[in-house]
Amino acid sequence: MALGHGAGGSSHTEGHISDKTLYIALNYQSKVDKLNADTKEEIVVHLVELEQEQKRLDYYISLLESSQAEVIHLSYFERLSQEKVAESLDLSIRTVQTLKAKALKTLTGMYQYVAKLN
Repeated sequence: MALGHGAGGSSHTEGHISDKTLYIALNYQSKVDKLNADTKEEIVVHLVELEQEQKRLDYYISLLESSQAEVIHLSYFERLSQEKVAESLDLSIRTVQTLKAKALKTLTGMYQYVAKLN
């Protein structure tokens, strides 16, 4: 009886990695590296698109009346409630609501206009 040699009497020592196992590991690592590279590229492309969209939104907001732009900035970028926006701009809540509604309508129109051009 051969102790330490497995059932078939294999001559592999304990801890030995076969060529097949090494090939599988290297092949797996190669696939992982490719997937990581592809994922990084997708993320970069998506970030560039988001950056461009942010610049476009910033430009459109700059075209709004200053009071509308302030309300949009405070409401959406600073995430203030309508009450806080009204308080910080010394306006009534109703005025903030009106400015916000007009600004959103104008911004929607800008996006729709550009969409028709494409």
